[in-house]
Amino acid sequence: MNQRTTGLLLLFLLLPTWAFAHGEEVLTTVFLLAGSLLLFLVGVLAVPVPYAEKAVLVAVYLVTLAVATYWANGLPYRMNMVLVNWVIGLAPFLTTVSAALLMWARRKKPNV
Repeated sequence: MNQRTTGLLLLFLLLPTWAFAHGEEVLTTVFLLAGSLLLFLVGVLAVPVPYAEKAVLVAVYLVTLAVATYWANGLPYRMNMVLVNWVIGLAPFLTTVSAALLMWARRKKPNV
């Protein structure tokens, strides 16, 4: 096995350690977060916009993700599981799409 395969196998083997003793519900949030990040990176690479606008979109996404994670960190997870998953899953997406639409509208507006 090469080093990359060994590292990936180790990551998958250690993944359940994030959810100790009946806390496996938290893995849903972890997978949601990882999937959201992966889809965002693929999406931002596929969208044909200038690099400066891509940098703004990445910054908006990461800041929103950090704020949503920080906000959700203070909530009791079991009582607010659905809310935490919705906020972590939707907030970065909605703010990034809003920023992209604002930049697109600003780019299309004629200079007066």
